[in-house]
Amino acid sequence: MINSTFDVLPLWGTFALSLAIFFAATEIGFRIGLRRREHADFVESGSTGIVTGSILGLVSFLLAFTFGIAATNYSERRGVVLDEANSIGTAFLRADLLEAEDRSKLRELLAEYTRIRVEIIQPETKVAEYFSVIRASERLHSDMWQTVVAAARANPTPTHAVAVTAINDVIDIHTTRVAVGVRYAIPPSIWLALYVVSAIGLATTSYRFGVSFGRRSELLPGMVFAFASVITLITDLDNPRHGFLLSDQTPMQELLTSMSKEN
Repeated sequence: MINSTFDVLPLWGTFALSLAIFFAATEIGFRIGLRRREHADFVESGSTGIVTGSILGLVSFLLAFTFGIAATNYSERRGVVLDEANSIGTAFLRADLLEAEDRSKLRELLAEYTRIRVEIIQPETKVAEYFSVIRASERLHSDMWQTVVAAARANPTPTHAVAVTAINDVIDIHTTRVAVGVRYAIPPSIWLALYVVSAIGLATTSYRFGVSFGRRSELLPGMVFAFASVITLITDLDNPRHGFLLSDQTPMQELLTSMSKEN
């Protein structure tokens, strides 16, 4: 699954879609309530408020639950960037343990690897480009691994084994980063439940105004905007490639600068 369910939509598109769904729900709820009020045998029931409150409570729970998932994923993405910078930096330093030719080649490969890892998280990066960078990273893994293994076979010493371990760690952290950045996401079923329950909550609230007062609430649009804003924020947290809350690439950028000075 490509990370976010809304990966094909920009944030403003998610916000606009949410507004459209929720305003439609409030309008439907109000019209049903108004029609019920105008019915000849209408008798107002006190249970409407209880049902509305219960549904809104469920909406609050779902919003908090979904926000928690998105915030955890966002935190893990930030953490794995630092872990990757540390592992690449360690491998770059341990390249000094190899012979001059192998050291120079491995450092060049690590510098190129770091450069494309920095470019993988940019606001304009498309999904196809994202996976293209992953494939390029895996090709560099093969080149780096062959370099250190060949050096270790030519001179099987403990110091060369340390360099092999460092490259293995770089490859392992790549797997973690791909999992966190691509496969860890809020499942579509949770998004569906969140939208459905939110729409029902807004519809029942609007229904209550229609059936009890025969008029729309001036405050209900604010409620709609609040729901849409929170869902858009959750979407931003859940998406590693688009939006305002991208993972901070400073550790990788600083590492790349350091590599450039030493090469």
